[in-house]
Amino acid sequence: FTKKNRVSVMASLSTGTCYTAMGMVTSSPVSPLSRGHSSAFNRSVRIYSLCIASLAILWAVVLSFAPSVSDSACDGIEFRMLLDKEQIPRLWRCAQAYQHQNGVFVMCFLELTYLGLKMFAIPATFSVSVLIGALFSLPLAQALTGFGEAAGSTLCYYMSSAIAQPIVERLFGNKLQMLRKRAAQESEHMFAFNLFLRFTPFAPNWFINIAAPLVGIPVVPFFFGSLLGTQLSLVFLTLTGATLRDAGENEFDLLSWPMQRRFIFLGLTMALLQIVPIGLIWASKRRKAAIVKQQS
Repeated sequence: FTKKNRVSVMASLSTGTCYTAMGMVTSSPVSPLSRGHSSAFNRSVRIYSLCIASLAILWAVVLSFAPSVSDSACDGIEFRMLLDKEQIPRLWRCAQAYQHQNGVFVMCFLELTYLGLKMFAIPATFSVSVLIGALFSLPLAQALTGFGEAAGSTLCYYMSSAIAQPIVERLFGNKLQMLRKRAAQESEHMFAFNLFLRFTPFAPNWFINIAAPLVGIPVVPFFFGSLLGTQLSLVFLTLTGATLRDAGENEFDLLSWPMQRRFIFLGLTMALLQIVPIGLIWASKRRKAAIVKQQS
């Protein structure tokens, strides 16, 4: 180096050091680690989007082979009728006729829809559960939604473990860290911890499904926690669907005494189900307080 070059280099180093110490550095080169995280995130988004597109194509293919219905109740039915509340009884009669003639297809399609929504963490199974409750008897509806919840959540568990970690860590890093801390604290009671997660509003089910493999929750207690811990909420949803079915059979006369009685029963069921998570939270706090007292 010439003397002039040495002076320039020393000046640059000194200036950079001062700016760094004062927090005034305005730009810095992107580290290879940051580029790697960004690349993994983009790759995960692309794979996830491709899976969603494949699911949509599968739905379209299944619907293209949907059997027809030979019933006058469905004559003249159009999609725009969904926007006209006066057409709801007519739409319901058509749906009933289709379900009676093609019950197996309807059941398989709704179960496929439930599994697909659960697998890809799409929070839209609420309406599917209500629809299943409206179309099928309570025991069958409970079996369909229970299996869909457990199997779909487990598929989501494996999907997240395979491709979703960069997405979850970037978009839900704080929540993931909080759940990881709680899972470490409850590592000896994983099944009870999974039941607690399902019963209480600690986090939505779709987030628990994608975060569980990333925080060290084993798949076996996760599966049974998903199967048993969601039964109460599924009972409420299927009962809601059954109430809507009864309303449809009564030409949506919601002011009749039988419908008023069903609404009262539904409200009492919802109130009872709300007591369960409150009781679990209270029991969890008491247990932790007892542990702290023993340690002190």
